[in-house]
Amino acid sequence: MNITDLLEADNIAGLLSEKELADIAEEAKQAYDLDRESRSDWEEAYGNWLDMTLQKIEVKTKPWPGAANIKYPQMTQAALQFNARALPALIPNSEPVGVGKVGPDLSGGKTKMATAIAGHMNYQLTTEMEEWESEFDTLLMALPVSGMEYKKVYYDSVKGRNVSRHVTPFHLVVNYYADSLAESRKTEIHKWNKNKIIEGIASGKFEEVDWEKIGEPTTGKLSDTEEDNAERVGRREPSKADSSTGYVVLEYHGWLDLDDDGYAEPYIVTYMEESLTVLEIVPRYTVNSIVRTQTIDGSEGNLISIIADESYVKYGLIPNPDGSFYDIGFGNLLYPINAVVNTAINMMLDAGASSIMNSGFLGRGIKMRGGMFTMAPNTWMSVNTSGDDIRKSFVPMPTKEPSMVLYQLMAYMVEAGQKLSGTTDIFTGEMPGQNTKSGVTQAVRDEGQKVFTAIHKRLRRVLKAELGLLFSLNGQVLGAGQVAASTKIAKSAAIFEVTAEMYSADNMIIQPSADPNIAIKEQRMQKDLTVYQMISESGIGDKAE
Repeated sequence: MNITDLLEADNIAGLLSEKELADIAEEAKQAYDLDRESRSDWEEAYGNWLDMTLQKIEVKTKPWPGAANIKYPQMTQAALQFNARALPALIPNSEPVGVGKVGPDLSGGKTKMATAIAGHMNYQLTTEMEEWESEFDTLLMALPVSGMEYKKVYYDSVKGRNVSRHVTPFHLVVNYYADSLAESRKTEIHKWNKNKIIEGIASGKFEEVDWEKIGEPTTGKLSDTEEDNAERVGRREPSKADSSTGYVVLEYHGWLDLDDDGYAEPYIVTYMEESLTVLEIVPRYTVNSIVRTQTIDGSEGNLISIIADESYVKYGLIPNPDGSFYDIGFGNLLYPINAVVNTAINMMLDAGASSIMNSGFLGRGIKMRGGMFTMAPNTWMSVNTSGDDIRKSFVPMPTKEPSMVLYQLMAYMVEAGQKLSGTTDIFTGEMPGQNTKSGVTQAVRDEGQKVFTAIHKRLRRVLKAELGLLFSLNGQVLGAGQVAASTKIAKSAAIFEVTAEMYSADNMIIQPSADPNIAIKEQRMQKDLTVYQMISESGIGDKAE
Protein backbone atom coordinates (compact mmCIF):
# COMPACT_ATOMS: atom_id res chain seq x y z
CA MET A 1 0.00 0.00 0.00
CA ASN A 2 1.14 3.54 -0.69
CA ILE A 3 0.31 6.74 1.17
CA THR A 4 -2.42 7.67 -1.30
CA ASP A 5 -4.30 4.43 -0.65
CA LEU A 6 -3.93 4.88 3.09
CA LEU A 7 -5.27 8.44 2.99
CA GLU A 8 -8.26 7.52 0.83
CA ALA A 9 -9.39 4.61 3.03
CA ASP A 10 -12.23 5.31 5.49
CA ASN A 11 -10.81 2.70 7.86
CA ILE A 12 -7.36 1.28 7.14
CA ALA A 13 -8.13 -1.73 9.36
CA GLY A 14 -10.28 -3.12 6.52
CA LEU A 15 -7.21 -3.24 4.25
CA LEU A 16 -5.05 -5.30 6.61
CA SER A 17 -4.91 -8.99 7.39
CA GLU A 18 -5.88 -10.46 10.75
CA LYS A 19 -2.22 -11.08 11.63
CA GLU A 20 -1.22 -7.53 10.69
CA LEU A 21 -3.99 -6.14 12.91
CA ALA A 22 -2.93 -8.38 15.79
CA ASP A 23 0.68 -7.18 15.48
CA ILE A 24 -0.41 -3.52 15.44
CA ALA A 25 -2.62 -3.99 18.50
CA GLU A 26 0.19 -5.75 20.35
CA GLU A 27 2.63 -2.95 19.49
CA ALA A 28 0.16 -0.31 20.66
CA LYS A 29 -0.55 -2.23 23.89
CA GLN A 30 3.18 -2.56 24.68
CA ALA A 31 3.63 1.20 24.21
CA TYR A 32 0.64 1.84 26.49
CA ASP A 33 1.98 -0.46 29.22
CA LEU A 34 5.42 1.17 29.09
CA ASP A 35 3.92 4.64 29.36
CA ARG A 36 1.74 3.60 32.31
CA GLU A 37 4.78 2.12 34.05
CA SER A 38 6.83 5.29 33.51
CA ARG A 39 4.28 7.37 35.43
CA SER A 40 3.28 4.86 38.13
CA ASP A 41 4.61 7.09 40.92
CA TRP A 42 2.67 10.04 39.53
CA GLU A 43 -0.55 7.99 39.41
CA GLU A 44 -0.18 7.05 43.06
CA ALA A 45 0.43 10.67 44.03
CA TYR A 46 -2.49 11.78 41.84
CA GLY A 47 -4.78 9.47 43.80
CA ASN A 48 -3.61 10.99 47.09
CA TRP A 49 -4.26 14.51 45.79
CA LEU A 50 -7.80 13.60 44.79
CA ASP A 51 -8.47 11.99 48.18
CA MET A 52 -7.28 15.16 49.90
CA THR A 53 -9.33 17.46 47.65
CA LEU A 54 -12.49 15.35 47.89
CA GLN A 55 -11.92 15.05 51.68
CA LYS A 56 -12.31 11.30 51.56
CA ILE A 57 -12.95 10.04 55.08
CA GLU A 58 -11.42 6.71 56.10
CA VAL A 59 -11.88 4.81 59.35
CA LYS A 60 -8.76 5.01 61.53
CA THR A 61 -7.65 2.37 64.02
CA LYS A 62 -4.79 4.36 65.57
CA PRO A 63 -4.37 5.50 68.28
CA TRP A 64 -7.74 3.75 68.83
CA PRO A 65 -10.56 2.55 66.59
CA GLY A 66 -12.68 5.45 65.37
CA ALA A 67 -10.01 8.07 66.11
CA ALA A 68 -10.39 11.50 64.51
CA ASN A 69 -9.66 11.62 60.77
CA ILE A 70 -10.55 15.15 59.67
CA LYS A 71 -9.40 16.42 56.25
CA TYR A 72 -8.84 20.17 56.34
CA PRO A 73 -10.24 21.60 53.05
CA GLN A 74 -7.16 23.61 52.10
CA MET A 75 -6.73 22.03 48.66
CA THR A 76 -10.48 22.16 48.08
CA GLN A 77 -10.53 25.87 48.89
CA ALA A 78 -7.54 26.47 46.61
CA ALA A 79 -9.32 24.71 43.71
CA LEU A 80 -12.55 26.66 44.26
CA GLN A 81 -10.73 29.99 44.47
CA PHE A 82 -8.68 29.28 41.35
CA ASN A 83 -11.75 28.31 39.36
CA ALA A 84 -13.62 31.41 40.57
CA ARG A 85 -10.83 33.66 39.29
CA ALA A 86 -9.76 31.83 36.14
CA LEU A 87 -13.16 31.22 34.53
CA PRO A 88 -14.30 34.88 34.32
CA ALA A 89 -10.76 35.96 33.42
CA LEU A 90 -10.52 33.64 30.41
CA ILE A 91 -14.19 34.01 29.39
CA PRO A 92 -14.86 37.65 30.35
CA ASN A 93 -18.03 37.96 28.28
CA SER A 94 -20.41 36.03 26.03
CA GLU A 95 -17.90 36.18 23.17
CA PRO A 96 -14.77 34.16 24.04
CA VAL A 97 -13.26 34.67 20.57
CA GLY A 98 -11.85 38.05 19.59
CA VAL A 99 -10.17 39.53 16.51
CA GLY A 100 -6.39 39.58 16.42
CA LYS A 101 -4.09 41.96 14.57
CA VAL A 102 -4.88 41.94 10.87
CA GLY A 103 -1.99 44.12 9.65
CA PRO A 104 -2.40 46.84 7.00
CA ASP A 105 -6.04 46.96 5.96
CA LEU A 106 -6.78 50.04 3.90
CA SER A 107 -9.92 48.58 2.34
CA GLY A 108 -11.21 47.08 5.59
CA GLY A 109 -11.59 43.65 4.01
CA LYS A 110 -9.36 41.84 6.52
CA THR A 111 -11.17 43.32 9.47
CA LYS A 112 -14.55 42.41 8.01
CA MET A 113 -13.42 38.83 7.36
CA ALA A 114 -11.90 38.48 10.86
CA THR A 115 -15.08 39.83 12.45
CA ALA A 116 -17.19 37.32 10.49
CA ILE A 117 -14.94 34.41 11.53
CA ALA A 118 -14.94 35.51 15.18
CA GLY A 119 -18.75 35.79 15.10
CA HIS A 120 -19.10 32.30 13.64
CA MET A 121 -16.69 30.74 16.14
CA ASN A 122 -18.39 32.53 19.06
CA TYR A 123 -21.68 31.04 17.92
CA GLN A 124 -20.05 27.61 17.74
CA LEU A 125 -18.57 27.79 21.23
CA THR A 126 -21.59 29.25 22.99
CA THR A 127 -24.46 27.61 21.10
CA GLU A 128 -23.47 24.93 18.61
CA MET A 129 -20.89 23.21 20.84
CA GLU A 130 -23.18 23.10 23.85
CA GLU A 131 -20.65 21.26 26.03
CA TRP A 132 -17.76 23.70 25.52
CA GLU A 133 -18.21 26.10 28.44
CA SER A 134 -19.18 23.42 30.97
CA GLU A 135 -16.21 21.28 29.93
CA PHE A 136 -13.93 24.30 30.27
CA ASP A 137 -15.39 25.03 33.69
CA THR A 138 -14.71 21.44 34.79
CA LEU A 139 -11.17 21.66 33.47
CA LEU A 140 -10.46 24.80 35.47
CA MET A 141 -11.75 23.09 38.62
CA ALA A 142 -9.51 20.06 38.18
CA LEU A 143 -6.43 21.90 36.87
CA PRO A 144 -5.21 23.45 40.15
CA VAL A 145 -5.16 20.01 41.79
CA SER A 146 -3.53 17.92 39.05
CA GLY A 147 -1.40 20.68 37.54
CA MET A 148 -2.32 19.62 34.00
CA GLU A 149 -5.50 18.81 32.10
CA TYR A 150 -6.28 18.23 28.43
CA LYS A 151 -8.80 19.32 25.85
CA LYS A 152 -9.52 17.15 22.81
CA VAL A 153 -10.82 18.98 19.75
CA TYR A 154 -12.24 16.83 16.93
CA TYR A 155 -15.06 16.55 14.42
CA ASP A 156 -17.91 14.23 15.41
CA SER A 157 -19.54 12.79 12.30
CA VAL A 158 -22.59 11.60 14.26
CA LYS A 159 -23.29 15.03 15.74
CA GLY A 160 -22.27 16.81 12.54
CA ARG A 161 -20.20 19.36 14.40
CA ASN A 162 -16.93 19.92 16.20
CA VAL A 163 -16.47 18.80 19.80
CA SER A 164 -14.10 20.12 22.46
CA ARG A 165 -13.99 17.61 25.30
CA HIS A 166 -12.16 17.72 28.63
CA VAL A 167 -9.81 14.76 29.16
CA THR A 168 -8.24 14.11 32.56
CA PRO A 169 -4.52 13.27 32.82
CA PHE A 170 -5.49 9.87 34.22
CA HIS A 171 -7.40 9.04 31.01
CA LEU A 172 -4.68 10.29 28.64
CA VAL A 173 -1.53 8.26 29.17
CA VAL A 174 1.66 10.04 28.10
CA ASN A 175 5.13 8.83 28.95
CA TYR A 176 6.45 10.64 32.01
CA TYR A 177 9.68 11.48 30.18
CA ALA A 178 8.01 12.78 27.01
CA ASP A 179 9.44 15.93 25.43
CA SER A 180 6.20 17.43 24.14
CA LEU A 181 2.60 16.46 23.52
CA ALA A 182 2.76 16.78 19.73
CA GLU A 183 5.93 14.70 19.29
CA SER A 184 5.04 11.92 21.73
CA ARG A 185 2.80 8.88 21.51
CA LYS A 186 -0.25 8.93 23.73
CA THR A 187 -3.18 6.66 24.58
CA GLU A 188 -6.64 7.78 25.64
CA ILE A 189 -8.64 5.40 27.84
CA HIS A 190 -12.33 5.02 26.95
CA LYS A 191 -15.07 2.99 28.61
CA TRP A 192 -17.63 2.06 25.97
CA ASN A 193 -20.52 -0.35 26.37
CA LYS A 194 -21.50 -2.81 23.66
CA ASN A 195 -24.17 -0.52 22.20
CA LYS A 196 -21.71 2.28 21.53
CA ILE A 197 -19.36 -0.06 19.68
CA ILE A 198 -22.25 -1.49 17.66
CA GLU A 199 -23.28 2.07 16.69
CA GLY A 200 -19.75 2.68 15.42
CA ILE A 201 -19.90 -0.53 13.37
CA ALA A 202 -23.33 0.33 11.94
CA SER A 203 -22.14 3.79 10.85
CA GLY A 204 -19.15 2.30 9.05
CA LYS A 205 -16.66 3.86 11.41
CA PHE A 206 -15.54 0.58 13.06
CA GLU A 207 -14.78 -2.84 11.65
CA GLU A 208 -17.01 -5.84 12.39
CA VAL A 209 -16.00 -7.78 15.50
CA ASP A 210 -16.51 -11.34 16.68
CA TRP A 211 -18.56 -10.91 19.85
CA GLU A 212 -18.33 -14.59 20.73
CA LYS A 213 -14.54 -14.32 20.70
CA ILE A 214 -14.55 -11.09 22.68
CA GLY A 215 -17.05 -12.21 25.28
CA GLU A 216 -18.55 -10.12 28.06
CA PRO A 217 -16.59 -7.36 29.88
CA THR A 218 -14.70 -8.76 32.85
CA THR A 219 -14.24 -7.16 36.26
CA GLY A 220 -11.69 -6.96 39.04
CA LYS A 221 -8.52 -7.03 36.93
CA LEU A 222 -7.00 -3.77 38.17
CA SER A 223 -4.12 -3.41 40.60
CA ASP A 224 -4.74 -1.68 43.95
CA THR A 225 -3.45 1.68 42.70
CA GLU A 226 -5.32 1.40 39.40
CA GLU A 227 -8.50 0.34 41.21
CA ASP A 228 -8.37 3.34 43.56
CA ASN A 229 -7.73 5.83 40.77
CA ALA A 230 -10.30 4.20 38.52
CA GLU A 231 -12.95 4.58 41.22
CA ARG A 232 -12.16 8.28 41.60
CA VAL A 233 -12.49 9.05 37.89
CA GLY A 234 -15.52 6.86 37.25
CA ARG A 235 -13.77 3.85 35.75
CA ARG A 236 -14.56 1.42 38.56
CA GLU A 237 -16.33 -1.68 37.27
CA PRO A 238 -19.44 -3.16 38.90
CA SER A 239 -19.21 -6.46 40.76
CA LYS A 240 -21.15 -8.14 37.96
CA ALA A 241 -20.96 -7.44 34.24
CA ASP A 242 -24.19 -6.55 32.49
CA SER A 243 -25.33 -4.73 29.35
CA SER A 244 -24.29 -1.36 30.78
CA THR A 245 -20.77 -2.50 31.71
CA GLY A 246 -18.23 -0.90 29.43
CA TYR A 247 -15.31 -2.42 27.58
CA VAL A 248 -11.97 -0.70 28.03
CA VAL A 249 -11.17 0.73 24.60
CA LEU A 250 -7.78 2.35 24.01
CA GLU A 251 -7.19 5.06 21.43
CA TYR A 252 -3.50 5.02 20.52
CA HIS A 253 -1.98 8.07 18.83
CA GLY A 254 1.41 6.94 17.51
CA TRP A 255 3.50 6.12 14.48
CA LEU A 256 3.33 3.03 12.21
CA ASP A 257 5.09 2.11 8.97
CA LEU A 258 2.11 0.80 7.02
CA ASP A 259 3.55 1.47 3.53
CA ASP A 260 6.83 -0.37 4.29
CA ASP A 261 9.07 2.47 3.16
CA GLY A 262 11.11 2.53 6.38
CA TYR A 263 9.46 5.74 7.64
CA ALA A 264 6.66 5.53 10.25
CA GLU A 265 3.61 7.71 9.61
CA PRO A 266 1.27 9.07 12.31
CA TYR A 267 -1.94 7.08 12.83
CA ILE A 268 -4.73 6.60 15.36
CA VAL A 269 -5.39 2.98 16.35
CA THR A 270 -8.57 2.25 18.32
CA TYR A 271 -8.65 -1.22 19.86
CA MET A 272 -10.25 -3.15 22.72
CA GLU A 273 -7.74 -3.62 25.53
CA GLU A 274 -8.49 -7.15 26.71
CA SER A 275 -9.05 -8.90 23.38
CA LEU A 276 -6.70 -6.64 21.35
CA THR A 277 -9.45 -6.35 18.73
CA VAL A 278 -8.74 -3.45 16.36
CA LEU A 279 -11.81 -1.35 15.64
CA GLU A 280 -10.33 1.46 13.57
CA ILE A 281 -7.08 2.75 12.08
CA VAL A 282 -7.10 6.24 10.57
CA PRO A 283 -4.26 8.56 9.54
CA ARG A 284 -3.65 11.65 11.61
CA TYR A 285 -2.15 13.51 8.70
CA THR A 286 -3.31 14.85 5.33
CA VAL A 287 -1.69 15.42 1.95
CA ASN A 288 -0.78 18.93 3.07
CA SER A 289 1.05 17.48 6.10
CA ILE A 290 3.61 15.68 3.90
CA VAL A 291 6.86 17.62 3.47
CA ARG A 292 8.91 16.73 0.38
CA THR A 293 11.99 18.07 -1.33
CA GLN A 294 11.41 20.63 -4.07
CA THR A 295 12.25 19.64 -7.66
CA ILE A 296 13.02 21.84 -10.64
CA ASP A 297 10.55 20.12 -12.98
CA GLY A 298 7.73 20.22 -10.42
CA SER A 299 7.59 16.46 -9.96
CA GLU A 300 7.04 14.80 -6.60
CA GLY A 301 10.21 15.03 -4.51
CA ASN A 302 11.57 12.75 -1.82
CA LEU A 303 9.75 12.46 1.48
CA ILE A 304 11.33 14.55 4.26
CA SER A 305 8.78 14.31 7.05
CA ILE A 306 5.08 14.05 7.87
CA ILE A 307 3.64 16.53 10.36
CA ALA A 308 1.08 14.85 12.60
CA ASP A 309 -2.31 16.46 13.13
CA GLU A 310 -2.77 17.01 16.87
CA SER A 311 -6.16 16.69 18.55
CA TYR A 312 -5.09 17.49 22.12
CA VAL A 313 -3.93 20.62 23.89
CA LYS A 314 -2.43 20.58 27.37
CA TYR A 315 -3.45 23.16 29.95
CA GLY A 316 -0.68 23.41 32.54
CA LEU A 317 -0.68 25.31 35.82
CA ILE A 318 3.02 25.62 36.68
CA PRO A 319 5.84 24.26 34.48
CA ASN A 320 7.83 21.60 36.29
CA PRO A 321 11.21 23.05 37.36
CA ASP A 322 12.93 19.79 36.42
CA GLY A 323 11.79 20.25 32.81
CA SER A 324 9.62 17.11 32.70
CA PHE A 325 6.38 16.87 30.74
CA TYR A 326 4.09 16.58 33.78
CA ASP A 327 3.38 20.06 35.15
CA ILE A 328 2.86 20.65 38.84
CA GLY A 329 -0.19 21.99 40.66
CA PHE A 330 -1.47 22.50 44.17
CA GLY A 331 -1.51 18.73 44.54
CA ASN A 332 2.30 18.74 44.48
CA LEU A 333 2.67 21.94 46.46
CA LEU A 334 -0.08 21.76 49.07
CA TYR A 335 -0.37 18.04 49.76
CA PRO A 336 2.53 17.90 52.30
CA ILE A 337 1.31 21.07 54.03
CA ASN A 338 -2.30 19.88 54.06
CA ALA A 339 -1.18 16.52 55.46
CA VAL A 340 0.61 18.27 58.37
CA VAL A 341 -2.50 20.36 59.07
CA ASN A 342 -4.67 17.23 59.04
CA THR A 343 -2.33 15.46 61.45
CA ALA A 344 -2.23 18.43 63.83
CA ILE A 345 -6.03 18.78 63.86
CA ASN A 346 -6.58 15.08 64.45
CA MET A 347 -3.97 14.96 67.23
CA MET A 348 -5.64 17.87 69.00
CA LEU A 349 -9.08 16.28 68.59
CA ASP A 350 -7.79 12.97 69.92
CA ALA A 351 -6.13 14.77 72.86
CA GLY A 352 -9.38 16.57 73.63
CA ALA A 353 -11.36 13.34 73.40
CA SER A 354 -8.98 11.48 75.71
CA SER A 355 -9.08 14.33 78.26
CA ILE A 356 -12.89 14.39 78.56
CA MET A 357 -13.52 10.66 78.24
CA ASN A 358 -12.72 8.66 81.40
CA SER A 359 -10.27 5.82 80.96
CA GLY A 360 -7.58 4.25 83.12
CA PHE A 361 -6.62 1.23 85.21
CA LEU A 362 -8.85 -0.90 87.45
CA GLY A 363 -7.25 -2.63 90.45
CA ARG A 364 -7.91 -6.29 91.42
CA GLY A 365 -9.20 -5.42 94.89
CA ILE A 366 -12.56 -4.05 93.75
CA LYS A 367 -15.45 -6.52 93.73
CA MET A 368 -17.50 -5.95 90.59
CA ARG A 369 -18.29 -7.73 87.37
CA GLY A 370 -15.42 -8.12 84.92
CA GLY A 371 -15.09 -6.96 81.33
CA MET A 372 -15.81 -3.58 79.81
CA PHE A 373 -18.51 -1.39 81.27
CA THR A 374 -19.73 2.15 80.66
CA MET A 375 -21.44 4.78 82.75
CA ALA A 376 -24.25 7.11 81.76
CA PRO A 377 -25.78 10.21 83.42
CA ASN A 378 -28.24 9.48 86.27
CA THR A 379 -26.95 5.93 86.50
CA TRP A 380 -25.63 4.31 89.71
CA MET A 381 -23.90 0.95 89.78
CA SER A 382 -24.04 -1.35 92.82
CA VAL A 383 -20.74 -2.96 93.90
CA ASN A 384 -19.72 -5.10 96.90
CA THR A 385 -16.90 -2.74 97.83
CA SER A 386 -16.63 0.25 100.14
CA GLY A 387 -16.35 3.69 98.68
CA ASP A 388 -12.79 4.18 99.93
CA ASP A 389 -11.67 0.95 98.22
CA ILE A 390 -13.31 2.03 94.98
CA ARG A 391 -11.40 5.31 95.07
CA LYS A 392 -8.11 3.46 95.59
CA SER A 393 -8.79 0.85 92.86
CA PHE A 394 -9.49 3.32 90.04
CA VAL A 395 -6.40 5.02 88.55
CA PRO A 396 -7.28 7.47 85.71
CA MET A 397 -5.14 7.46 82.60
CA PRO A 398 -2.82 10.51 82.69
CA THR A 399 -3.84 12.88 79.89
CA LYS A 400 -3.12 16.44 78.81
CA GLU A 401 -5.22 19.13 77.23
CA PRO A 402 -4.64 19.77 73.47
CA SER A 403 -1.25 21.40 72.98
CA MET A 404 -1.18 25.15 72.32
CA VAL A 405 2.16 24.71 70.54
CA LEU A 406 0.54 22.18 68.21
CA TYR A 407 -2.28 24.62 67.53
CA GLN A 408 0.20 27.38 66.66
CA LEU A 409 2.05 25.00 64.33
CA MET A 410 -1.23 24.14 62.62
CA ALA A 411 -2.10 27.84 62.20
CA TYR A 412 1.36 28.50 60.75
CA MET A 413 1.01 25.68 58.20
CA VAL A 414 -2.48 26.85 57.21
CA GLU A 415 -1.12 30.34 56.60
CA ALA A 416 1.81 28.93 54.59
CA GLY A 417 -0.62 26.99 52.41
CA GLN A 418 -2.78 30.06 51.89
CA LYS A 419 0.20 32.12 50.77
CA LEU A 420 1.26 29.38 48.38
CA SER A 421 -2.17 29.01 46.80
CA GLY A 422 -3.18 32.68 46.93
CA THR A 423 -6.20 32.03 49.14
CA THR A 424 -5.35 34.45 51.93
CA ASP A 425 -8.21 36.32 53.60
CA ILE A 426 -7.96 39.40 51.41
CA PHE A 427 -8.41 37.26 48.26
CA THR A 428 -11.36 35.26 49.57
CA GLY A 429 -13.62 38.24 50.18
CA GLU A 430 -12.81 38.89 53.85
CA MET A 431 -12.25 42.46 54.99
CA PRO A 432 -8.73 43.57 55.98
CA GLY A 433 -8.00 45.32 59.27
CA GLN A 434 -10.19 48.31 60.14
CA ASN A 435 -7.30 50.78 60.05
CA THR A 436 -5.85 49.56 56.74
CA LYS A 437 -5.80 52.26 54.08
CA SER A 438 -7.47 51.53 50.76
CA GLY A 439 -4.27 52.22 48.83
CA VAL A 440 -2.36 49.70 50.92
CA THR A 441 -5.10 47.11 50.46
CA GLN A 442 -5.04 47.61 46.69
CA ALA A 443 -1.24 47.33 46.61
CA VAL A 444 -1.38 44.09 48.57
CA ARG A 445 -4.01 42.68 46.21
CA ASP A 446 -1.99 43.64 43.12
CA GLU A 447 1.15 42.08 44.54
CA GLY A 448 -0.65 38.90 45.47
CA GLN A 449 -2.16 38.59 41.99
CA LYS A 450 1.17 38.56 40.16
CA VAL A 451 1.46 34.78 40.39
CA PHE A 452 -2.07 34.29 39.14
CA THR A 453 -1.48 36.76 36.30
CA ALA A 454 1.44 34.63 35.08
CA ILE A 455 -0.74 31.50 35.20
CA HIS A 456 -3.51 33.38 33.40
CA LYS A 457 -1.14 34.20 30.52
CA ARG A 458 -0.13 30.54 30.21
CA LEU A 459 -3.75 29.40 30.11
CA ARG A 460 -4.70 32.07 27.60
CA ARG A 461 -1.85 30.89 25.36
CA VAL A 462 -3.21 27.33 25.44
CA LEU A 463 -6.76 28.58 24.87
CA LYS A 464 -5.49 30.28 21.73
CA ALA A 465 -4.03 26.95 20.60
CA GLU A 466 -7.41 25.28 21.23
CA LEU A 467 -9.13 27.93 19.13
CA GLY A 468 -6.51 27.27 16.46
CA LEU A 469 -7.49 23.59 16.33
CA LEU A 470 -11.14 24.58 16.02
CA PHE A 471 -10.21 27.07 13.28
CA SER A 472 -8.39 24.37 11.28
CA LEU A 473 -11.24 21.87 11.72
CA ASN A 474 -13.74 24.40 10.37
CA GLY A 475 -11.61 24.81 7.26
CA GLN A 476 -11.33 21.06 6.74
CA VAL A 477 -15.05 20.38 7.21
CA LEU A 478 -16.23 23.29 5.09
CA GLY A 479 -13.75 22.28 2.37
CA ALA A 480 -15.09 18.73 2.18
CA GLY A 481 -17.65 19.63 -0.53
CA GLN A 482 -20.93 17.76 -0.62
CA VAL A 483 -20.00 15.73 2.47
CA ALA A 484 -20.11 18.86 4.61
CA ALA A 485 -23.24 20.39 3.09
CA SER A 486 -25.60 18.93 5.70
CA THR A 487 -23.42 19.47 8.75
CA LYS A 488 -24.25 21.94 11.49
CA ILE A 489 -20.97 23.69 10.76
CA ALA A 490 -21.99 24.40 7.16
CA LYS A 491 -25.38 25.72 8.23
CA SER A 492 -23.98 28.10 10.83
CA ALA A 493 -21.20 29.17 8.44
CA ALA A 494 -23.82 30.17 5.86
CA ILE A 495 -25.55 32.35 8.46
CA PHE A 496 -22.34 34.22 9.22
CA GLU A 497 -21.26 34.20 5.55
CA VAL A 498 -17.92 32.47 6.11
CA THR A 499 -16.30 29.99 3.70
CA ALA A 500 -13.58 27.34 3.73
CA GLU A 501 -11.17 29.77 2.07
CA MET A 502 -11.60 32.21 4.93
CA TYR A 503 -10.58 29.40 7.31
CA SER A 504 -7.19 28.92 5.68
CA ALA A 505 -4.05 28.74 7.82
CA ASP A 506 -2.88 32.11 6.50
CA ASN A 507 -6.03 33.76 7.86
CA MET A 508 -5.52 32.75 11.50
CA ILE A 509 -6.50 36.18 12.80
CA ILE A 510 -8.56 35.22 15.82
CA GLN A 511 -7.52 35.00 19.45
CA PRO A 512 -9.15 34.77 22.90
CA SER A 513 -11.06 37.91 23.78
CA ALA A 514 -9.54 37.76 27.28
CA ASP A 515 -6.90 40.43 27.84
CA PRO A 516 -3.52 38.72 28.52
CA ASN A 517 -2.58 41.44 31.00
CA ILE A 518 -5.84 41.41 32.97
CA ALA A 519 -6.43 38.43 35.22
CA ILE A 520 -9.02 39.79 37.66
CA LYS A 521 -11.99 42.13 37.60
CA GLU A 522 -10.20 44.80 39.66
CA GLN A 523 -7.44 45.08 37.06
CA ARG A 524 -10.03 45.59 34.33
CA MET A 525 -11.80 48.26 36.37
CA GLN A 526 -8.50 50.01 37.08
CA LYS A 527 -7.67 50.03 33.38
CA ASP A 528 -11.07 51.51 32.48
CA LEU A 529 -10.68 54.14 35.19
CA THR A 530 -7.24 55.12 33.91
CA VAL A 531 -8.55 55.50 30.36
CA TYR A 532 -11.46 57.58 31.62
CA GLN A 533 -9.11 59.89 33.53
CA MET A 534 -6.84 60.30 30.49
CA ILE A 535 -9.84 61.22 28.32
CA SER A 536 -11.08 63.71 30.92
CA GLU A 537 -7.68 65.36 31.34
CA SER A 538 -7.11 65.66 27.59
CA GLY A 539 -10.45 67.36 27.04
CA ILE A 540 -11.47 64.97 24.30
CA GLY A 541 -14.98 64.74 25.71
CA ASP A 542 -15.39 68.54 25.63
CA LYS A 543 -14.15 68.77 22.04
CA ALA A 544 -16.59 66.09 20.99
CA GLU A 545 -19.44 68.16 22.37
